[in-house]
Amino acid sequence: SSGINAENGEYVNVTRWFTAIMNQDEVLRILGPLNLCVKPAKFDAKLFQQNNPKPQKTAPKKDQSPKKAAPQPKKEEAIPAAEAAPKKERKAPFSDLSKPILSLDDFKSHYWNSETPEFM
Repeated sequence: SSGINAENGEYVNVTRWFTAIMNQDEVLRILGPLNLCVKPAKFDAKLFQQNNPKPQKTAPKKDQSPKKAAPQPKKEEAIPAAEAAPKKERKAPFSDLSKPILSLDDFKSHYWNSETPEFM
């Protein structure tokens, strides 16, 4: 059987946690005393159907007239992609900043090639 059942010791850790939470003063003040389930809940298909009815499917209406295709522009009127929008040059994200004093490459090579006491 499923569900929390305190009598037969099923889900002991969950039962202990739930009772510990439910016996807190703040929780008791708001919710009042609560009891654990004696038997697990059972699924009722009829009640589920009443509360969750399936939407009825309606057949989509077919248009009698054929769909007209959108008019395509003539080849002469079409603008080449290269002329349509000039590309902006991208600049490096940190190009506005000044040059760093510390060269990271020099630091890495010195750090990895030196002994730790010598470096520190």
